[in-house]
Amino acid sequence: MSPESKIRLEARNCLASGRLAPDVISTIVVLLIPCCVIAIIDFLRTVFVLIYNHVNNMANPPSLLAENAIEVSIMAIVITISLIFVSPFFLGYKKYHYALAKGEDANITDIFYYFSKELYVKAVVFNLSLLIRLVTWLFIFLIPALAILLMSPYLYDILNQTENAKYLIRLLVSFFVCIGAIGFVLVTTKYFLAPYLMVETNDPHYAFEASAKIIKDSYYHVLKLMMSFIAWFALCFLVIPILYVMPYYETACAVSAKWIIAMKIDAANNTDNLLIKE
Repeated sequence: MSPESKIRLEARNCLASGRLAPDVISTIVVLLIPCCVIAIIDFLRTVFVLIYNHVNNMANPPSLLAENAIEVSIMAIVITISLIFVSPFFLGYKKYHYALAKGEDANITDIFYYFSKELYVKAVVFNLSLLIRLVTWLFIFLIPALAILLMSPYLYDILNQTENAKYLIRLLVSFFVCIGAIGFVLVTTKYFLAPYLMVETNDPHYAFEASAKIIKDSYYHVLKLMMSFIAWFALCFLVIPILYVMPYYETACAVSAKWIIAMKIDAANNTDNLLIKE
């Protein structure tokens, strides 16, 4: 049995030991809260747009710049509220499954753990750092596709403005998007352990630094584990299966993180070179 199969088996055992129902409830809570926040923001956006359109219709001429400014402002509000209010749930959800994987007393209230005064700011800083890293790498890997999109009018002219030219440009963009997505996954896998190290140490800077170092020996095993869930992710398009797939995937990731970190602690103890903070 491969290491990935053993991890999935252990994850299923964790969920089968009377933990699936609480996990499903925690998943529903984690999914509903961001949805509620987004719904409220969307309602406010609609109200602002209606007010703006009413005022803008009286302007002569209508201000396109002001309309764009409102859209940008709304997007900034969405991102800010998500980071400030929703993001601590992300770490709390990770903490819950990490405790479950370690055989500790996992409780649904763990998803609210990072709303305490001492840890709230650290959770927001961690999630902001993670978001910046992910967005930066995503932009870097999408540069070729974006470049082709920007050059598409010139390429269309060079290719004599034929129907085949449109298909060729779309094919090139799709190709570089796929290549970029693969590169993005390969590079950002080094952050796989960061949430669990954050749970262990509550040190955002250390979590990212140590994750990149520790993951090296288990990099391809982690990739194989994540890829083994592709079929499960496909089921999520049916919506209902997500209530099982999310707990299953998160528990499997937590089990993997548990063993990777434990092996690194053992190796560090044997060499008197502690990489994991005590």
